[in-house]
Amino acid sequence: DLKLTNEVVKQDYFNWFPSAFFTYKFSKEKQLQLSYSRRINRPNYRYLLPFQTFSNNRNFWQGNPALVPEYTDSYEFGYLRYFEKGSIFSSVYYRYRTNVIDRIVQANPDGTTVRLPVKLSKENNIGLELNGSYRFSKKVSLNANANFFREKREGEYEGIVLENEAFTMSGRANLKAEIIKGVDAQANFRYRAPQQTTQGRSKSVYSLDSSAGKDILEGKGTLVASVRDVFNSRRRRSITDTETIYNETDFQWRARQFLLTFS
Repeated sequence: DLKLTNEVVKQDYFNWFPSAFFTYKFSKEKQLQLSYSRRINRPNYRYLLPFQTFSNNRNFWQGNPALVPEYTDSYEFGYLRYFEKGSIFSSVYYRYRTNVIDRIVQANPDGTTVRLPVKLSKENNIGLELNGSYRFSKKVSLNANANFFREKREGEYEGIVLENEAFTMSGRANLKAEIIKGVDAQANFRYRAPQQTTQGRSKSVYSLDSSAGKDILEGKGTLVASVRDVFNSRRRRSITDTETIYNETDFQWRARQFLLTFS
């Protein structure tokens, strides 16, 4: 309800969200899995607020109260294999999304730009995902994930066609180890490859978090030292390249942090 302009945006969120999962076990070590689920992703409050905020005096952000939730129909077929020291799960999937929300940039006659979320029509996503875990010893273990997929978006906004087709991947890995007696360490690595967007492209993103902890005071306390974003690389970098705009963005929520925690 926008009281200043007497506009009311009515939304109806009632819908069905069925899911079904089927597993066939060849043995304790080998399984086939088949699943279907319908999911919802609602726009957050910042995406819905109609007011403008500014990054600087030439670039603005504005929400869109007319956004509706995204709906996803997800189909997955996978194979799970257990080993003596670990497991691996491989799957192929297809996801069909409607009311896809995309952030676009518009140019104003005065030279300023406005970035805002808009509703596209649909997205088709097909991919291969691998999940694995392995225990090298009682003191060292690894969990990893890799996702390779093709994404195709189609839609338009105010007569402008917005579409893209991208082949890309993402991955993560978590390593746990007892580096010396009584000191447990952990490292988390994430990576997202470059990707074509509806108005340009996004660059790769990678980051590493690490920590080490030790029980003290005869087990009554814990001391943890950690570094978030070890390489100071967790930045969202993108390029907007259209007939009217060329813009390079480098955005970082928070720089590298060093923390010491006692409990």
